[in-house]
Amino acid sequence: MSVSKTDRQTGKVILARAGAGLLALLVGLAVCYGLWRGMLALPPGLVAAWALIATALIPLASWAAWYFGHTEVRGWLSGVDKAIDKMMGTATEVATLRGQIRQQDPPQLPEVRLPEIIEIRPQLARGREVIDL
Repeated sequence: MSVSKTDRQTGKVILARAGAGLLALLVGLAVCYGLWRGMLALPPGLVAAWALIATALIPLASWAAWYFGHTEVRGWLSGVDKAIDKMMGTATEVATLRGQIRQQDPPQLPEVRLPEIIEIRPQLARGREVIDL
């Protein structure tokens, strides 16, 4: 049983994604461990003050996230709106042009005369006639 080239490529992609996921997990764990060790090295009063400040800043962080997200979405929707306006403008121009073309008289095409039709009927060979094809 042979393994096709696409199966090998699919296997490599799966291994690459699994490796990237494992690497991201290890980096995340290393950062969390470093923060944990850093917090243990600080005096308890400073850690409590940091926790109080971080808790007090949650509403400000929430408002900032809402504001910047809202601004980003408005910009994205503005871009979509401009694109739709351009597409509708182009569609209107095309429809107008088609309407103008249909309103005009159709061009007069030259009259084409066909040659006289010659009727060809199959005939059977009689006697010893030779028919060259």
